[in-house]
Amino acid sequence: MPATSVTETYDALLTTTARNYLPKKVVDMLSQGRYLRFVMGGSKGRPKGTTGSVPNGYKLIGAGLGEKIEIPLMYGGAAFDTYSGWNPINVSPIDGVTAAFADWRQAASSVVINGMEEAKNAGEERIISLLQTKLDQAAITLKDGVNRIIVSGNADNGNCLVPYVSAVNLSNGPDPLAKLVSKTPTTGTVQSIDTSTSTWFANQFTQSAATTFATFSKELDVLFAAVALAVGGDSEPDFHLTDSETFQMYRALLRQYAKVEGFVDAELPFENVGFRGCPVFYDKWTPDVLTGTTPGLGGASATRAKGTWFMLCSEYLSIYASKANNFSVGNFIEPVDQDGRAAKVLWYGAHVVSNRAKQGLLDNIDLTIAA
Repeated sequence: MPATSVTETYDALLTTTARNYLPKKVVDMLSQGRYLRFVMGGSKGRPKGTTGSVPNGYKLIGAGLGEKIEIPLMYGGAAFDTYSGWNPINVSPIDGVTAAFADWRQAASSVVINGMEEAKNAGEERIISLLQTKLDQAAITLKDGVNRIIVSGNADNGNCLVPYVSAVNLSNGPDPLAKLVSKTPTTGTVQSIDTSTSTWFANQFTQSAATTFATFSKELDVLFAAVALAVGGDSEPDFHLTDSETFQMYRALLRQYAKVEGFVDAELPFENVGFRGCPVFYDKWTPDVLTGTTPGLGGASATRAKGTWFMLCSEYLSIYASKANNFSVGNFIEPVDQDGRAAKVLWYGAHVVSNRAKQGLLDNIDLTIAA
């Protein structure tokens, strides 16, 4: 029937346009969140000195996701000693190998077009224009949402140190940054590993006591050295995430104490400076880890009390995503009892750390330091 034919053609136009358009636009979408954009990589978001995507930063997994993400870990070495001639060699079995497990999490937004919008935008060119606007809207919403709950955890409900919990359906978000890189690194379970007994799976942590630019700079150097010298090879922190207030204080330090502004990585599409040759940038949702809150969320004051600085090594900090559901748009479907069509935009993913010792956190930063 003609009506059915028109509907099928129209739905196909929507779906095809959406699938062709969304993957090209979503990666470079202008949004408030910066951590996710940076980790996703590409030419507009990557650590200094790398090419293409962030090393191990954003991993797409094909078919067969598995119940959980398994991360093999080696925490102990084999027996070692010198010997001479016929001295016996220690061949005792060594354990030292285990695995961490991260849960897959899901997030969604939607693209909705009602009957009146269809009527007002009849014709292929106009409906494609409308669809692109709505895809922008859905993509921004979904990416900002995923970034926000990865960076600030359950701050909507007053606690950035634990995963987000939906007030609508009680589903959980991915492990937030302040859980993977924690102010209590040997407390609680992270990715199925009890950190109170497996202390080798602890991140580096320092609580700032600095009151001058000089002492704050020294704290950064000490934390950097702790991360660089931690077990797991010679990897060093290659990017740094702060809140905007700490970022501005650090810029003032560079101008006044070091007499330089610090390098700006032109490849990054947002404001940044440098620490030891790697980018320092801020995210709107970076929490105040000391209080466990994010200013303006979950009833917290909009004024930040103390600053936070995450010193991160991208080789061991990743976001996994399902290749089939990586901010991907589904088919447009018309509800039985409504005049319109809707398509879901989906993300399946997890926030994963494979070596916590190579990640650092500095909290309790005095934001009033001025000299």
